[in-house]
Amino acid sequence: MLVFGVGYGAASLGCTLPLFLTLVGASAGAGKLTVFTAYGAGTAIVLMALSVLVALARESVARAVRPVLPYMGRIAGLLLVVAGGYLVYYWARLHFGDTATVADDPIVSFGVRFSGRVRSFAEGQGAAIVAAAGVFVLIALVITLLHRHRHAREGTLVGE
Repeated sequence: MLVFGVGYGAASLGCTLPLFLTLVGASAGAGKLTVFTAYGAGTAIVLMALSVLVALARESVARAVRPVLPYMGRIAGLLLVVAGGYLVYYWARLHFGDTATVADDPIVSFGVRFSGRVRSFAEGQGAAIVAAAGVFVLIALVITLLHRHRHAREGTLVGE
């Protein structure tokens, strides 16, 4: 699990590092540490919520995925081929085609529309998503602390 986490973190760094460095540069240039702190807190809350969700759903997800497990390599390979094919098509369209008609291309316009919808949703609901993730982490923390306190108290009563 640790190796997977380190590998995932290293791979995802390629996606988030440019945004992070841009934010750090902008906040350092403006002299505002609050922007940097808010970015760090939002990232930490979302990652903690995802970690707690994975920990809580591990057993049920494992049971649900077990029948599909023999085919998972092929499914992942297919998804990689589709994603890679789109990227090659997009690059070739920009490199060899008329860039003025890229937006008219049905494949490229689908990708642009989809990413635009995701970005609009995140911009419009960003605070709500971070707040919900924070509440989720807080509830999980309270439940964990209560569970540990109960087990610690039962352990002392049994030992007496």
